[in-house]
Formats: sequence, C-alpha cells, structure tokens
Amino acid sequence: MSRITERQKKILESFSIERLSSSDTNLHLVANFSNPKSESLTDKIQSDAYEEDENGSVAYYVIKNREGGIVFYFSLKCGQLYDKLIEKEQLRLIKNLFRYFDEIEKEESTSEEDRRLIKEIRESLRTSKGISKAELEKIQKKDNKAVTDIENVFTGNIQRVGQTFAGVEIVEFCINENYRKYMDSLGFFPHFGAVVFWYFLVPIVLEVKKHIGCKYLFLFAADNSDDESLIRYYRELHFTDAGEHGAVIPFYDWSCRFMYQEISGLPQGKEEFFNTFNRDEEDV
Repeated sequence: MSRITERQKKILESFSIERLSSSDTNLHLVANFSNPKSESLTDKIQSDAYEEDENGSVAYYVIKNREGGIVFYFSLKCGQLYDKLIEKEQLRLIKNLFRYFDEIEKEESTSEEDRRLIKEIRESLRTSKGISKAELEKIQKKDNKAVTDIENVFTGNIQRVGQTFAGVEIVEFCINENYRKYMDSLGFFPHFGAVVFWYFLVPIVLEVKKHIGCKYLFLFAADNSDDESLIRYYRELHFTDAGEHGAVIPFYDWSCRFMYQEISGLPQGKEEFFNTFNRDEEDV
C-alpha cells in the first residue's frame, strides 16, 4: 500500500464542504439527492434537515463537487455514553409498545392521522432525536395495556448510571447515488464514504474537541444484511461494537448496532488512512 498522491490530493481539494443551511440554493439542490438503499436518509435531507441545521439541533454538512452538486451528506450532534445499560424491564416495555404500534399500523381501521404520527415517531427514533410521552399519547387507537406501558416507560426522569462520557454522534452518513459512477471514475481505491469520513468529518470532530470535553465518536448502524456489510464497513473506519459502554438513545429498530471509537485515536487513524491510500501492484 502507498500514500495518497499529489494528483489525488488536488482532486480532493476540488470538493467543498458547507453547512446545509448556509445557502438557500441547497434547498433546491437536495431535490437531486437519491439513495434507493436508504430512502429514509433521502427523505430526511429533502424535508426537515434544513430547519434542524438552521436551528442548530443537528448539524448537517453537504459535500459538493466542483460543479456544485451535492454528492454526499452527513450530520452530527452531541450525545452521551454511559457504563450501564437500560434496565431489562424498561427495555421489555419499550419493545412491547412499538410492537403494538406496528400492529395497529397494519389494521385497516387505523386512521391516516395515526399512521402519520407513527411514521413521525419512527423517524424521530431513527435520527435519535427522542420522543416524549405527549407524542406517544397523540395516537388515538390505544388499548389499556398500551396506555399502561406508556406510563411505565416514562416513570421517573432520572437514569442513575455509574459514569458518563461525552461524545459526538454521527446521525446520518449517506452518498448521493446519482454521483456514484462519477466518484468511482476518480480512481480512488478506498470507498468514497471512507474518504469523506477521514478527510471531511474527522477534522470537524477534532475541532470540536479543542473547545469542549469529548471522548467518543459513535453511531447506530442499522444493518439487516446477512453478511453484516455495513457493520464491517464501519469496523474498517475503526469503530467497535464491543459492549463496554451503553448509549443514551431511544429505540427505533432492534437491528441497530451501537458502535464507537475514542476521538483521541482519530489523528493516527487519519494518518494511516492516507498513508495506505493506494494499492501497490503486489497488493492486487
């Protein structure tokens, strides 16, 4: 393996990064964003992402080529890890509650308003924004058991844990498939998502660490594939799914895998990435 070349550096320098809400033009450019494998991520960048970026609740970054097309986007927000997992009984209640919502969504008699609310709740959970008791109670079609489960899930508002750790969460990380062939033509050996991670995302996280205490970078990978391709992809970016710590998130999909790495290791990881950027002939 050999390091990145000067020609490849110039290609990378031709890309730009900016906050989504930094220009009204981006409201129109996102209409051309497409990723059939991650339709929810496409919906997000085309719907309320601009408002969330503008109000600062989640920071959205778009990567543009020299022509100004959005080829990739990712989003970041602050989060927290801790050294004790959620209590089994509360976990069971949450599972039962969302299994119940799955069931009523399939019933023909369920109103369109309830279907819309369930979709919004799932999206809130997918982006780790959280949900409130009031939001759950808006769904009209609830039986007595569901009402009891809602009450029990939200009993108490303090989670007592052993130790907490500040972190930065990667909420979304998505390529625009309309530019896939274009990016493949660049001749980079690494996946373009890995290039985005080390070249664009990591410097932002390292800058954050200069100003506030922050130990971990983490994410939640929704991987339903048989070969765990997404999990393996994130492992190549130095994330681990070891169960040493828990995370403060709501639950939306039980196939999600919590993965993290220490921010202190990112500078070395970035250096190694660009030092082994290209395959040598003997590596092929």
